[in-house]
Amino acid sequence: MAKLFQKKLLAGLKELHKKNNLSFFDHDYHLYDPREFDRFCQPLYAKEWIAYAKPSFNGPKSVIQYLGQYVHKIAISNWRLIKLEEDIVSFIYRDRKNGNIKKSISLHALEFMKRFLQHVLPYQFSKIRSYGFLANRCKKESLIIVKNLLGISVENTNPAPLKEQLLMDSIQNEYSQNHCPNCRKGILIKHPLPVPLSLNPRPP
Repeated sequence: MAKLFQKKLLAGLKELHKKNNLSFFDHDYHLYDPREFDRFCQPLYAKEWIAYAKPSFNGPKSVIQYLGQYVHKIAISNWRLIKLEEDIVSFIYRDRKNGNIKKSISLHALEFMKRFLQHVLPYQFSKIRSYGFLANRCKKESLIIVKNLLGISVENTNPAPLKEQLLMDSIQNEYSQNHCPNCRKGILIKHPLPVPLSLNPRPP
């Protein structure tokens, strides 16, 4: 599969180059020359490609929907949580070995947290890493070129922040405001001042 995908893609790329349907910019401008382009493609044949593909059950839309849920989904959805009693958490799971039947299970809170945290990525890790014009090192410059080619105005194209991001920002701001101003480690707990007792004597 990987070799076939490699040959088909590179053959299609060369066909596009032969028909002058590829565009190059700046330091890649020399690739318009067929000999330079062939020299550029040679290392791509030597690389070991990893490809895995099979037809989806419900078409490409279901694949995009699944990936979208996977990327933005947390370890467990709220609807799967049944109850919390003392230190016991009960939730729903699917028994894959028994016809994908929904069942319930109860775990100690510490065991539940242990399993939950196994789905939390380490710091600076991401579920999806982009490449090409969306790679982090060149995304800013590449998107400007792409938008210009598509006739999209570069100005005022910054997307509005997601609700989740706004929520996280507000939590972080509140958390930083509650830090101890001296050690910057301890957390200040707000507590209302007690109402002062009245010193006036009660009327007889």
